[in-house]
Amino acid sequence: VGCNKGHDAIRTARMGMFTPDFDANQWENAFGNNMTFDGGACKQESSSQATINVGMQPRTGEMHCIEPMPSTFRELQAASEQLG
Repeated sequence: VGCNKGHDAIRTARMGMFTPDFDANQWENAFGNNMTFDGGACKQESSSQATINVGMQPRTGEMHCIEPMPSTFRELQAASEQLG
């Protein structure tokens, strides 16, 4: 269990919901203002994100991320709120 700073969650939401609203670069910029951003334990920051083609219809969905570390949880929550 662990969210790994949200990398997989953002990329999976983007791919599954066909929406550019979930953007890994924007996430990295919003995340970790008060902590060192090291890309997560598994280094997912180097993974590519899905390309959203013109004409793809967005789908509804939800992404849940479980994070046991209080400091990381606070940063995940703050980044999520910042990006809407």
